[in-house]
Amino acid sequence: MTSASQGTVQILTDSTSDIPQEDARSAGITIVPAYVFFGEEQFHDGVSIGGAEFYRRLEEKTVVPKTAQPSPQDFADAFSSLVPNGPVLALTVTSKLSGTYNSALLGRDIVLESNPDAVIEVVDTLLVAMGLGQLVLGAARRAQEGMDIEELAAWARDRASRTQMYIAVDTLEYLARGGRIGKAQSFLGGLLSIKPVLEFREGELHPLERVRSRAKAHGVLETHLYGGNAAEDVAFGTTTDHERAAELAERAKSQLQLDDIPVYSIGAAVGTYAGPGCIGVSFVVSGS
Repeated sequence: MTSASQGTVQILTDSTSDIPQEDARSAGITIVPAYVFFGEEQFHDGVSIGGAEFYRRLEEKTVVPKTAQPSPQDFADAFSSLVPNGPVLALTVTSKLSGTYNSALLGRDIVLESNPDAVIEVVDTLLVAMGLGQLVLGAARRAQEGMDIEELAAWARDRASRTQMYIAVDTLEYLARGGRIGKAQSFLGGLLSIKPVLEFREGELHPLERVRSRAKAHGVLETHLYGGNAAEDVAFGTTTDHERAAELAERAKSQLQLDDIPVYSIGAAVGTYAGPGCIGVSFVVSGS
């Protein structure tokens, strides 16, 4: 057996996964937080600033928040604390929207310089928010069941490639000013009354539909969730509209005959760009 098979695989991710701290602790997941700045004030996403406080500040519009990915040293410190206990699999936010994946690679290299026997695998999931969170939690369960790191990394890449995400935003203002709008740039300049629905594909946001109301936008989410290949591992996420997201999740449980569909609270790092009122859905489609 190789060194990669020694010990249970430990799972690490970044805070754009929006996994609640208590869930991460119970699943044995290490979360490396992104940075959020309001002017000169610096916060750790999900640690020193939570969603309620962040969105209150965001809607005050006195200071435009900014974000920064964890540093290579942040990842190196996290990896160093884990590698004595066995191999580490890091599942990061899409590299198309963040430098986090690159920071994780550099952090791994720092550790390997002093500990060349350490086993660290870093996967760019091309996902974010609830799509990433569900993948990370699924990986943690399989690690506890004994899957080795090569198998687990392959499972994660396959699962990520079959994860679909659709997002309804109230406005493109936050994505545009943060430079994260991607292929949805074509929606800018449209009527102010439209509600854009975006598809998260190949790690980027793509324009999908423009509708006239939030209800119609949420209907588009449901159309994609209920159509096509059988959906599993369904999750909703929202920045501020928790009541509506819960309603959509309850309806999806009935439609899809699922016992549980989690609703993620989208935190500061992602919420900086998604803005208030955003609701999204992620799910995994059957393989061909």
